[in-house]
This record gives sequence, structure tokens and C-alpha cells, in this order.
Amino acid sequence: MIFLNPSYLWALLGIVVPIAIHLWSRKGGRTIKIGSIEFLQEKDSRRSSSIKLNELLLLFLRILIICLLVIIIAEPRQTVKTENSPITYLVEPSLLYEKEVMNILDSIEEDNIKLLQPGFPEYEKADFKGPFPTPNYWQLSAEMNTLRTDSIVVFTRAYVAGVKGKRPETGKKINWIVLDPGDNEKKILNAHKNGAEVILTYAVNEYLNLKFEEERTSLNSQAITINSSGDSISVSAEGKLRRLPLIPTDSLKILMVHNDSLDNEVRILKAGYRAIGSYLQIPVEVKVFTVDDIPESNDNLDFLVWLSNKPVIKTAVPKLIYRPDSLANFLVEKTSVADQYYLTHPLTSEDIMAAQLPETLLGLLQNNSHLEEMLPQYDKRQIDLGEFQTVYSEDILEKQFAVSTDLSKYLWILLLLLLLAERGLAYLRKQ
Repeated sequence: MIFLNPSYLWALLGIVVPIAIHLWSRKGGRTIKIGSIEFLQEKDSRRSSSIKLNELLLLFLRILIICLLVIIIAEPRQTVKTENSPITYLVEPSLLYEKEVMNILDSIEEDNIKLLQPGFPEYEKADFKGPFPTPNYWQLSAEMNTLRTDSIVVFTRAYVAGVKGKRPETGKKINWIVLDPGDNEKKILNAHKNGAEVILTYAVNEYLNLKFEEERTSLNSQAITINSSGDSISVSAEGKLRRLPLIPTDSLKILMVHNDSLDNEVRILKAGYRAIGSYLQIPVEVKVFTVDDIPESNDNLDFLVWLSNKPVIKTAVPKLIYRPDSLANFLVEKTSVADQYYLTHPLTSEDIMAAQLPETLLGLLQNNSHLEEMLPQYDKRQIDLGEFQTVYSEDILEKQFAVSTDLSKYLWILLLLLLLAERGLAYLRKQ
């Protein structure tokens, strides 16, 4: 038995009080029967005092009541060691929609099935709703040491996105069953309008790989439907009709602002944008102004190149700003501000090839940050089982588990019975 608040046991010293009361008792005088009190004189009665135990049964009840009350306050618990279950099945929640997995689970007792989530909640057939995030497999593997079981079987997809951190060591024998996702998944991400064509971008999962594909189709194709305003498109994908915004990319408009001393950079950058236009097969319009001749209206811009030390004009489009930095590692570096980049060195003709300037400028124009945000939900790459396995170690001690039972409710009943007995005995003894 254990106590949650053992410091309260000091109150057991309170049994000294009833013992002291019972030790100090008064002896009553003797009673002598006489026929008449006519010749007797009244005097003060005397009683001798002595130390002795009196009413032992009543004393015992009162001591027992005090001890019982102190024990109740200390919150006693009775611990009982529990036995491990022979085997426990852990199921990744996203697999609960798979018919094959459900058939397996139906043949297993529900008490032995848990979900592969933090805390390992119990599996209930009617109590799961998606979508489910990819678990952190290795973190959960370390937590499996706390399960009261001899063996663990885990049904999982083994997604690459769920493998993080250091490979853990476990003291449990874990059998990982990686389920094949079946056919390759192809999910549409966005749609761009380029002249008389529509470019559809797809994310394609191929077991160990994730890649992006572009599919070009005519505006008049029956596979797509464009609304009357021309700003959205309906495409049949993933077995259903998907509606997406239609992003126009008929041309690119770039504003370039410079100082007179940076004419060479203007010339090289313009050549780079001309190469991009030829590659994308779309017109690229580059407007060049000096710092003193910037137009007041700068609407419908796609990109701003700022080749000056003066403060940059306010605009929501991505920016390339000239900031020389001799310690920079790259010609173009991303800043802490979203969609803002620094040009860190003066440009030379060698930079076009050595620093892959046209490719870098193309990457800035094709800002795919929105695709990066969407990537986790589409990344279904799986890791090979050999690389996924955890390390089994016998050096990790298995935790001993015990179930504690609160004894207070039984002691309260016993205390009530003792109080009734004490009061009844005190009444009979006239105490």
C-alpha cells in the first residue's frame, strides 16, 4: 500500500490526546448506607486522584478513529502489478479507410488494437474521422516502450514525411507491416493559361518518388470547362470534378529601376529575361527607368528589379534588390522577407553561365511558395522497410506497471461504523 500524501501521517501523533484523557481519571468515593442523617454534618466531599487507564474499549475505539481519519487524509492506494498482453496491434489512422485493413481488424479483439497516435488511444469502430496527419513514426516508436505488451505489430504506410530525428532504440519487439499504397497517385495542383493553352500541374507519387508533371491542353478541349469570366476552370481529376482558379500567364511584366552607374547590370538582366521569354514562349515586357523617373502608376506588375541604394518603392510583387555583399555565398540570396531577394555582386558576362543567371531569374519569376505549402498533403512517398526499422536493444529495461486502487471509499464506511460504535458505548458508560 502507498500513500499519495504521506506527510499527513504525522497527524497520528494525535492519538496522545485520548490516551492522556483516559490516563487522568477520578476515583469516586465509597457509598455507606445509614438509617438516619440527623446527627451527620455536611462537609465538602473528597476524591483522590490517580493515574490509571480507564475504559479501555472506549479508548481503543477513539484511537482507531483518529488513526483511520489520518490514513484517509493521506489518500491510501493499493497497488497491484498487471500482466502484459501477449500482443498489441497499432494501426495508422489513415489505414482505417482501407477495406483490407478493416477485414484484418475485424478478426482481432478490439482490446488489443490501438491507434498509431500520441498516447496510443483505443480503437473504436465508429469513432474515427479524417483526414489524419502523418504520424512521427520514430517518436512514437520510443513511446512504445510504455505499452504493457510483449510484442507489437504496426500497420503503417511508412511515409517519408513521418521519419524525423534520430533512429530510436526500443526494448520492444516491433514488427512493422508496410502496406502498399497501390496505384500511383496523381493530384492536380493548379492551372495556368498560356495563350491558347491551359497548363495543368500535377503532383505524382510513385512509391519512393514525388514528382511534378505539366499537362498542356487546348482552351477548346472537352476535358476542361472554363467559366464565363475566364478566371476559373473545372477539370476531371481524382475521380471527381475539381474547380481551380485559372491563373493567366500570357505575358510577364517586369519593372527595372536603376542608377546610371549600373547600366551594365541592366543590360545583362534584360538579356536574361529575353532568354526566359524565348524558353517559356511568352512575351516578357521589361520596362526600364532611372530612380528619378519612376512612373507613379505601377499596376499589373509581375516582378520588380531595384538596382539602387535608395529605398525601394512599396509593391506587393516579388523583388530583386541590389545589395552588394562581399561575404555572400551566392549571386542571388533570399532574405528574411517573403518574396524578396538580394543581388549580392556586380554582374559580369561570366555570371550568365557560371552563376546560371537565367535559371535563377526564372526561379524567381515562377514563385512556387504556394506549392511548397501544399506539398505535405500530397507527399505520399514511402521509405524502404530496411531504412525504416527501429533498433532493438535488450539494455533498455522494461517498465513495471501497476494498477492502484483507491481505498478511501472503504475506509470512510469503516470510519462511520466506528463513530457509531464509539458514541453508543460512550452513552452506555455515561462518558
